[in-house]
Amino acid sequence: MIKYILKKLKHLLITLFGVSLLSFFLLRLIPGDPVMLLLGERGADPKIYKEMKVSLGLDKSIPVQYISFLKKAFQGDLGKSIISKQSVVQEFKDRFPATLELSMIAMIFALILGIPLGVIAAVKKNTWVDYVISSVSLIGYSMPIFWWALILMLIFSLNFMVTPVSGRISVLYDVDPWSGFLLIDTLTKESFSQYGFSAFWDAFRHLILPSFALGTIPLALISRMTRGSMLDVLNESYMRTAKSKGLSFYRIIFIHGLKNALIPIITVAGLIFGGLITGAILTETIFSWPGIGKWLVTSINARDYPVIQASTLFIATIIVLLNNFVDIMYAAINPKLRIK
Repeated sequence: MIKYILKKLKHLLITLFGVSLLSFFLLRLIPGDPVMLLLGERGADPKIYKEMKVSLGLDKSIPVQYISFLKKAFQGDLGKSIISKQSVVQEFKDRFPATLELSMIAMIFALILGIPLGVIAAVKKNTWVDYVISSVSLIGYSMPIFWWALILMLIFSLNFMVTPVSGRISVLYDVDPWSGFLLIDTLTKESFSQYGFSAFWDAFRHLILPSFALGTIPLALISRMTRGSMLDVLNESYMRTAKSKGLSFYRIIFIHGLKNALIPIITVAGLIFGGLITGAILTETIFSWPGIGKWLVTSINARDYPVIQASTLFIATIIVLLNNFVDIMYAAINPKLRIK
C-alpha cells in the first residue's frame, strides 16, 4: 500500500509540473500586455513602460521567467498580483473558502437528490418513472452551466424575486470572516447576538441558485451511476435470499441493496467534487460569487500573470489531490486495484 501511495505521489508531481509548464507558456500566447493595461492608453511613455517591465520581471526571456517562477514556487512564494500588489497565496486563502462552501453545498444537494432518484429508477426499471428520471438526468447532464444559471436567475431572481441576484451576503450584514464559510460565521456568538438567524438565512438564500446551478450536472451523474449500480446489486443472490426471508421492502433496498451499491457511487462522487471547483468558474462569474473562479476570470481579463499561474496551479493541485485520494481509498478497499 505504501508503494502504491508513493507511486501516486510521483504521478502527482509530474502532473503539477506539466500544468505549471503549460499554463506559464500558453499564458504568454494570449494577446495583450499587462504593462499596457496598467499604464493605459495615455500613460504609454516608452521610459515608464520599460521601467514597469523591469520591475515586474517581464523584461527577461520566457524560459528565464519560468525558471524563476519555479524556484520561488518551491519556496512557497507564488509572487504578487500585478493589479492589487497583494500576495497571491494570501488572496487565494481569502477566496478559497467561498468556492469550497459553494462546491460543498452543490455536492450535498446532488447527493441528497441523486441517490434516491437513482434508487427509484432502478426499482421501477423500464416503467414510466424510470424513463422520466433517466430523461431528466440526461437533460441535466447536457445542460450548459452558464445557460442554466442565467435561466435560474431570470426566473427566481428577476421574475419571482425569491433569491438574490448575486454575491454571498447582503451589505446590511457585517459578519466577521472567522472561518471563511458564511453559513458558519453567521452563527458565531458575536454575529448571532447581533443579527440572530437573519444573517444566516440571508447567506443561505444567496447560496441557493449558484449551488443549484453548479450541482445540476453532478446530480444527473450520481443519479445515473446509482441506477446502474443498484441494478447490478438487485440481481445478486443475497438480494433474492433477503426477499425469500420476508424482509421489508425498505430493509431489502436500503440496507442490503444501497449499502453494497455505495462503493462505486462514493468513488464517482469524490471525482465529481474535484470537477465542481473548475465548474465553479462559470457559476461564480455569473452570480458574482467572490471565489477563486471569479478571481481567475478577472485576472485573465487584466492579464495578471502571477494570479493566473498560481490559481491554475492551485486548482490543478486540488483536483489531482482529490482524484489521488479517491484512488488510494478505493485501493484500500479493493486490493485487486493495487495489484493491477
